[in-house]
Amino acid sequence: MSNNPSQQQQTVTFSSFVPLVILTIGFGVILLWTLVAGVQELDALRRQRDQLLNAQFQAVGVEEKMKALMEGLLTLAETDPDAKAIADKYQVKLNPPASGTQPLTPDKTGTSAPAGKKSPLPAVTSVVTEAKAPAADGGR
Repeated sequence: MSNNPSQQQQTVTFSSFVPLVILTIGFGVILLWTLVAGVQELDALRRQRDQLLNAQFQAVGVEEKMKALMEGLLTLAETDPDAKAIADKYQVKLNPPASGTQPLTPDKTGTSAPAGKKSPLPAVTSVVTEAKAPAADGGR
């Protein structure tokens, strides 16, 4: 064994730069994908909330129309025998509201909650609530 520098083993150096760059790019892609998926989910939730609020306003309108129709039928039943026969056949009656409870009506935020109770939905405005809320107030 000679101590000749040309015959000594050359040491191999390994740079960790390339694996770290690949790992960083991979994490970046995963974070970007997560962000895009989260934004899409948020948009879907907002669309569903708007559809729910729209359906709620429609339900309140239908409920008011049905109540008016029943009141009209009962008023007419006092004088018209045909209306009385319909009211008797289907047992149409107006019950007074239970004490301490109030029907659900949309408030200015577009959510629905009994008076005195906080709504579980956040008070966030949207296109539907801004468009429908003035009509629900009666034009005030």
